[in-house]
Amino acid sequence: MIPMVNLKAQYAEIKDEIEQGMAQTIENCSFILGPNVQAFEQEAADY
Repeated sequence: MIPMVNLKAQYAEIKDEIEQGMAQTIENCSFILGPNVQAFEQEAADY
């Protein structure tokens, strides 16, 4: 069977970026309307 999406491989490629963003969000307690959330929303909208 050929997997349609290999999330494990994709995660391995961007793991450091994800962990850095999560750590910044937690350290700054900017869970709602913080700069990381706004950047994520904008990138998702642009996609």
